[in-house]
Amino acid sequence: MLVTLPCVLLLLDYWPLARIQGWSEPSAAPGLRQRAFGELILEKLPLLLLSGTSCILTVLAQNGAGAVGRVPFPLGARLQNAIYSYAMYVGKALWPAHLTLFYPYAGRSLSIWETGLAALLLVAITAVVLRLRSQRYLLTGWLWFLGTLVPVIGIIQVGNQAMADRYAYMPLIGLFVMAVWAIDDWYKKTQWGGALPAIAAVSLLALLATATFRQISYWRDNLSVWTHALSVTQHNFVAEENLGVALTEVNRVEDAYPYFVRAAEDEPNDPVARLNIGAYLHQHGRVAEAVPQYQLALQLGAEPHLRAATYSNLGSAYSQLGEYAEAKASFEQALRLNPTQAGVWQGMAWVLEKQGDHEGAIQCLARAAQLQPSAAGYLQLSRALAEANHRAEAIAAYEQAMRMDPELKPIEPAAARQPDPSRELEGKSSGETSR
Repeated sequence: MLVTLPCVLLLLDYWPLARIQGWSEPSAAPGLRQRAFGELILEKLPLLLLSGTSCILTVLAQNGAGAVGRVPFPLGARLQNAIYSYAMYVGKALWPAHLTLFYPYAGRSLSIWETGLAALLLVAITAVVLRLRSQRYLLTGWLWFLGTLVPVIGIIQVGNQAMADRYAYMPLIGLFVMAVWAIDDWYKKTQWGGALPAIAAVSLLALLATATFRQISYWRDNLSVWTHALSVTQHNFVAEENLGVALTEVNRVEDAYPYFVRAAEDEPNDPVARLNIGAYLHQHGRVAEAVPQYQLALQLGAEPHLRAATYSNLGSAYSQLGEYAEAKASFEQALRLNPTQAGVWQGMAWVLEKQGDHEGAIQCLARAAQLQPSAAGYLQLSRALAEANHRAEAIAAYEQAMRMDPELKPIEPAAARQPDPSRELEGKSSGETSR
């Protein structure tokens, strides 16, 4: 948001500092010498260069993480969404209602009249501000609001959100400047006295405090915040996904599945929904049905960590179906993307044993034990070493297991080697990628 700071400083030069030569009377404040507009731009040049560099690095970083252009929004839809979002920010500044963690992208579904009304509102406010340009605070505040939103208004789309409350913190300062100075001018002209201004201020604060208290109540936990998101928005696939994950966290798995399905219906190009559907089917023994969902998630593309989780689950599914070559290939892809997954190393070991590669299996089990030391893991490694006639190493691994858990009981060989992938359900980030 701060990349617009050089432009904000130029606005402050216009009003209230009155530093632009020929644009206003010099300020009475000491040390504020007026300069030509070109000199003031040159003064901001180092900050402009830093802002430009920051913009380039941000776009490159978000693009590398898969947040830019993951869902293809045409330019026309982005422009429609930008106009509509500007109007929505103004509306929520006047009365902060229906706030939520994620606003689904509406650019492709906005009607002409919705976009037209939003554009009419922006044009009308701009016309009033220009007509009353003698009140310099109006122009400064309005340009502050419009300008500081430019980097996040969605012309360059980062993430799947249409807008975000967090984006409004700095821009709304411009609207508040307009309101405060306008009220002050109006008050001076009306000469209202007595307790009326204080009563009005206290009443407004009480009203906003009530709205704040109500909004805070939606943030008790994941269930409440995402349930509220679905109550104030439509076709919110991110809220559907996260509410489904929240339900699974409280062991309401059957209630969660319909939300995953609806998320996929609302956004067919989202890989997270497909991964969650596949994980549900996988966990319920419908392994053959889970495989196409995992494959579709990979085809849709995703962040590296999400692809790693999908390949891990796919490898487990292939293992259970007895398709060991496909399982090995999937595990290899998962480890290439994220070599720190202990469960995937264990799954790979099980597949290699099935293929007769006992030495490779031992190496995988040893790696898993290093990444996630556990008594059961070392016991499994000990058994594999013993079967490969590495007696000394097997004894050392067994002793390590017993040191970690003296009451550990030996387990059956088949169970010991069975792959144990996480098949965890994935939530969806609410804005730009941060995972």
